[in-house]
Amino acid sequence: STSTRSSTFHKLSFNFTSHHSSLHTFFTLFPRLWNSLPPVKISLSKETIKLHVKKTFWNHFIVHFDPNNVCSYHYVCPCFSCANLPVNSMYS
Repeated sequence: STSTRSSTFHKLSFNFTSHHSSLHTFFTLFPRLWNSLPPVKISLSKETIKLHVKKTFWNHFIVHFDPNNVCSYHYVCPCFSCANLPVNSMYS
């Protein structure tokens, strides 16, 4: 069973840009999101993987949500001030 975070699977990278609009694009957000997800065994069923991902997002929301901080509404915040910060994940 291969893991999505084994030594043969490298983390995704992206080129940071200072343009505010590009922070909201798929090509900027997806690598940050992917790199912050926990390791998952590829041999698991699709439903089991989906359950793990949902639990990850929900647990992150419960732990990090702050009604006074709009950035806490996102797993990977797309705003300009958060773009260079590491994702608050217990797995990264």
